Amino acid sequence: MIPIEYYFDDKIFVIENEKIFQSNWQPLCFKGDLPNNNDFAIFRVGGVEVVIQNFQGLIKAFSNVCPHRFSCLQSGRMGNRVLQCPYHRLQFNHFGESINKPLGEDYPYTQLKLYEWHIDVCGQLVFVSFNKPSKSLKEYLGACFVYIENITNSIGEEIFVEEQLIEANWKLVIQNTIEFDHAFSVHPKTFAELVQKPLEILDLEAPSPLIHYRTRCKNLSREERFTQKIFKQFCNTTYFSDYPCYEHFYLFPLLTVGHCNGPVSFFRYTPISPSQTLLQIRVWSPKAVVENEDYAKLTLKLFPSIVDFIKKLSLEDKEICEAVFRGVMSAPKDMKMIFSKGDFLIEKFQESYLSFMK
Repeated sequence: MIPIEYYFDDKIFVIENEKIFQSNWQPLCFKGDLPNNNDFAIFRVGGVEVVIQNFQGLIKAFSNVCPHRFSCLQSGRMGNRVLQCPYHRLQFNHFGESINKPLGEDYPYTQLKLYEWHIDVCGQLVFVSFNKPSKSLKEYLGACFVYIENITNSIGEEIFVEEQLIEANWKLVIQNTIEFDHAFSVHPKTFAELVQKPLEILDLEAPSPLIHYRTRCKNLSREERFTQKIFKQFCNTTYFSDYPCYEHFYLFPLLTVGHCNGPVSFFRYTPISPSQTLLQIRVWSPKAVVENEDYAKLTLKLFPSIVDFIKKLSLEDKEICEAVFRGVMSAPKDMKMIFSKGDFLIEKFQESYLSFMK
């Protein structure tokens, strides 16, 4: 499967940037993140900065670099500003063309053109691709297009956002998120308190590039059953199940989504280097169609505990991923992973990874 040096080799990381991150659809943000004209957000994809900008309601994506003297166009993570180079004040429109003449009348402005990224939307989630993708977004997502559309159209307000820098290779981090066996060893006071032991997988599908499954939760208490009833009564929860379960969704290479018939957590990973991965956690409440005193009391009581649970869970994963990475760095170079019965999803991930690296 994946050779051990692939987890820390700089040359492999360069190839990953080109063949995986720059050449496939990557989910970056939500449409609601850029509601106003000139709203922008900056992301790093495959080692390249991309700026996503609202032009009078039209969302476009460009490399965040001026073609004149290569200054970044926008700075900061998010903001509201015309797309203008701070160096010589060149301003660009939604075509990536210069629309003013600060360099004099005789300058060849028609030769200045921003590098435009491919962009598309599924539900509320905005995807980009640096290179021309081999498939349309709908073709790439396949069966999970409708799932992403439904769940992102059913979320309401963002209740938590946080970033973590994980000192580990992104592949180790992802493999940890999709592995069943660590649920009880790494998370004895968090995730293990939620699900049945042994894990009861209710349904599972893993056609590349996705992994999607549900696992049964422990029997709900009377209070928890009441909470579920309130959610169903007041929220547009099309993604809820009829039974208590944890639902996990992974889209290759860098997105996972999870929920337990309540708020939805989106985990987006950004490989910074072979040894560092940036995790962005965003948690959204279900979309409320009716809000009254009962719903307000529920959210006031429930949401902080859910956020606390997610924070603890993610820190436990961060600690173990960093421990695994230190071990990988110390392992003999000819050492190979020996998979157990519960590692079949990791094998699926590695098969997808190697197919893109060919």
